[in-house]
Formats: sequence, C-alpha cells, structure tokens
Amino acid sequence: NLLIGLALVLLMLPLMIPFRFSLLIALGEPFAFLGTIFLLHNTGYSINLISMLGLIIVSGILVDDSIVVTENAVRIVEEGHDPTTAAIEGTLQIMAPVTASVLCTATAFLPMLFMSGIFGKFVREIPIVVITALAVSLFETFFILPAHVAHWIKPVKKGAKFSDIENPLTRALSRFTGWTMRLWDQRAVPVYLTWLKASLKHRYLVMIGGIALTVGTLSLATMGMQFVLFPPEGVEIFFIQTQAPTGIPLERHLELLKPIEEKVKAIGPKELQDYVTYVGIIQQDPNDPNTQRGSEFAQVIVYLTPEQSRSRTANQIMDALRIAVGKPPGLTHLSYARVNTGPPTGKPVSIGLRARTYEEILPAVKAVKDRLAALPGVRDVSDSYVPGKEEIRIRVNPSEMAAAQLSVAGIGTTVRAAFEGQIATTIQQLDDELKVRVSLPSENRSDSQSLEKLTIPNAFGNLIPLSRVARIEKATGLSKYMHEQNRRQIKITADVDLKISTATQANAQARKFMDEILSKYPGVSATYGGEDEDTTESLAALGRAFILAVMGIFLILI
Repeated sequence: NLLIGLALVLLMLPLMIPFRFSLLIALGEPFAFLGTIFLLHNTGYSINLISMLGLIIVSGILVDDSIVVTENAVRIVEEGHDPTTAAIEGTLQIMAPVTASVLCTATAFLPMLFMSGIFGKFVREIPIVVITALAVSLFETFFILPAHVAHWIKPVKKGAKFSDIENPLTRALSRFTGWTMRLWDQRAVPVYLTWLKASLKHRYLVMIGGIALTVGTLSLATMGMQFVLFPPEGVEIFFIQTQAPTGIPLERHLELLKPIEEKVKAIGPKELQDYVTYVGIIQQDPNDPNTQRGSEFAQVIVYLTPEQSRSRTANQIMDALRIAVGKPPGLTHLSYARVNTGPPTGKPVSIGLRARTYEEILPAVKAVKDRLAALPGVRDVSDSYVPGKEEIRIRVNPSEMAAAQLSVAGIGTTVRAAFEGQIATTIQQLDDELKVRVSLPSENRSDSQSLEKLTIPNAFGNLIPLSRVARIEKATGLSKYMHEQNRRQIKITADVDLKISTATQANAQARKFMDEILSKYPGVSATYGGEDEDTTESLAALGRAFILAVMGIFLILI
C-alpha cells in the first residue's frame, strides 16, 4: 500500500509541474522517510502495522511544502532572476505560511498522543510517526531543497523547442509534461476561473449550499449509516465453545463434539487452515479472566487462511456453521467467539449485574437474557454464572455437638479420613517405604448413606453417630465466584450480527429496558463493559482530541 501510494504521488507531480521540478520535489520523500525511520529506531520504536500506517497517511502530505517552495522559486526564475537568488528568495517569502501549514497538520495529529483507553494505546504511534516525518520534511524543505533548486533549475529560454533537446528520453518526457501543462493552463485554469467568478458573484447562495451540504452529510452519517468503531475485519481465528451437563466424563463430551468437528472439516482447505479441540477448558488466552474449567466445558479453535485468500469473511463462515451445526443433542449451550485483530477487548454486548448474593442476581439475569435474545441481530447470549458439581454438605448443630463433646475440626478430620483416607503407619521394605492408608471400602465411599452411619470419636473415646450432631444435605456448588467492587457479579455477554444491528444500537436498546428490570430488583445494579465501554471511552477521547486540535490550529493561524 505504501509503494502504491508513493507511486501515485510521484506520478501526479509531472502532470501539473515540469518534470525536472517534479524530480526535485520527489527527492524529499525518501529523505523524510529515512530521517523518520532513523529517529524512531533510536528512540525505541519499531516498524509495525501502526507505524507503517502513519507513514502511509503522511506520504501524500510530505510533498506539500516542497511543491510550494519549488513553485515559488520557479516563478521568480521566470521573472528573470538567477536560480540561486530565486531559491533563497522563494524560500524566505513563504517560510512563515509553510511552517504554519505543517504545524497545523502536526497539531491535528498531536492530541492523539494523549488519547486514553485501548484505542489510545493502539493509535499512539500514528501521531509520533506523522509528526516526526513532517518535522524532517520541513527541515529538508528549508535547508536542502533550496540548494537543489539553485543547481537544477535552468532559466527558460524564450523560443526554445523540444527538437533542440538532444537526449531522446528527456525530449519525450518534456513533450509529455509540456502537453499536460498546456492542458492545465489552457483548459483547467479557464474553467476554474469561470466557476470562481460565479461563486464570488453568488457568495450567499454558495454559503447556504455549503451549510446545507454539511448538515445533510451529518444527517446521513447519523441516521443512514451504521456506526461500528471497531469493525471485525481481518479475523482469522474463532472459537466454537460448548457446555454439557455438569459432571459429564471428558470422553463423553469429546464424543458430543464429533459432529461439530465434521462440519468444521467441511469448510474446505481454501478457507480452513487448521482446528484444535480442547475438552475441559474454555479460554481465549492464558490471561483470560473468563476462563472456565471442568469436564462440562470444551472449545474448538478454528484457524482460517488469510482473509485476502478466501472469498468469505470469518463472520460469514461462522454464520454458515451456525446453520450447519445447529445445537447438537447432549449439549446445554453452544456459542461462537471471534479473536479480533485489534480493539475492542470485550464482547459487543457486556452487562455486569451486581448484588450482595447470587440469589438476588439470578432472577435479574434471566430477565435480561430473555430481553437481549429478543433484540434484532443479537445472538449467542450467555452469562458467567457456572454451577459446580453436586455436593454433600454437613451442617453441624452447635448445641448437639457441644453436648456430645465433639468439635468441628474432629468431625471434619473423621469424615476426611473415611472418604479420602488417612495414613495410619508406614512399612519399611528394603529401600522402599510403603504408606498404609486407612479409609472406608470403595463401595461405601460412593454411597452417601455411609455418612449417616459414620461415627465420630469424642474426647472420652465414645463413638457418636454423625447423624445425631449434624444434618446431611445435597446441594449444587459454584465452579467460580466473580466479584466486582466488593459485590457478587454475573456478566451477561452477547454477539451482534452486523448485517442487522451494531454494538452501539444493541447497547442503546438494552439500556432502555435495563431501568425497567432493575426497578423490579432493587438490590441489583448494572454496569456496561466490552465493546460499548471501549467505544464510549474512545469517542470521548476523540472528542477531546478534536477540540484540542481545533484550538491549536486556530492559535497557530492567529
């Protein structure tokens, strides 16, 4: 892209400026690039996607100051002055406006250095590259270009003909640039003057038209276009995440994934590079705070070929898989998640519900999920609440325990010894030491009634039945607890089909019904994260940057 951009810039110059002058101007481009790379290298920056983007953005701007200086020097030469005088006078005459022009461009990019959030971290190198390249280009324009102008520009001889030029290549180029210059001077300039005079004559009409065009553009952008600050382009990895009933064996869960794997294989080698299946974990990366572990969790990571080498985008492939896979029997939940190549860091819709206990949050979670699933374009609605395995809990009665001369520690030790076992002694056998672990037989350990029959020795050596001092009950535990600001939290996430809606629209619709739901559950509060949080923070930072840029440009012009 950079090479194409540079080629287009350099091809444009001879169409409006004589070829010899075009070469002078073009020389400043590699100098500015090399100077920028030298300075960035010595300050710890690298050539990467973002810094290259900065070079592409600035490639067409770098020649602006050189064009103005060179053209002004040529004008002075045409008035009869020698090239050296023209180079010096031509530079001095427009030094102030050229400096102001470059400073205005630099000021427009400067506030991006101070943008906050994930977006600010990504774009920070763009203003550094742009401002550095502009500074190097300005130095080249004021201190190097005039010397080239003085040596290369030749006074135009009156009555000179193309046939007088000896070099055939130079003669051909001069004929071509002469034709383009005549086209510019004799055709383009007269048409421009006609339109300019008409615009000045009807200035109020032109002003009203300009205002109407601005208002119309903003209206079209606001009402007629989708707003997606972080479009999911260039995605090459996505996840198919599944959840089965709690306690399912790993081997059984792997069998349930076979139909999904067959559908993934059917994508074909042109679009599918590889896929990996994990059973027992859902995790996007080692630092993923939403990691889920257990035999009931699994994921298939699909690696696609580079986007430019396939006909479908990752979203289109995921949509096709949604239809082909459906919801295989035996699974309780199935969702898709893509790995974005840049920001945002979270899901398009991410709502956190907080309260003192999970019992308060769960009814609100169900209500929010039902309303989210009904929104157009919202899909793969899920939450972070993960019930654990079935547990047997022993509720000790304090008064009965005290009367029987028992302690909680003593009860716990006996129960653990019965079911996990306890090392009673060791037997020395040659060089090996064998540990003797005493526990209930395996058939009793798998029977919950064994707990009721279990006896606990008290301080006097008497055996007290556990059922006399404790209540035994079955319950379901939690695989993890999520906290935010010292309160329990359940996070509800969802994806958005960009053909129907956007993250901004979905979050705006969610906010409308959230007040109604929270009014029914007074102990529950809500927060918004994911793409919505990143978008809000980035827009606020862009707004601040815009105001600072406008103020800076205004002050420079004054």
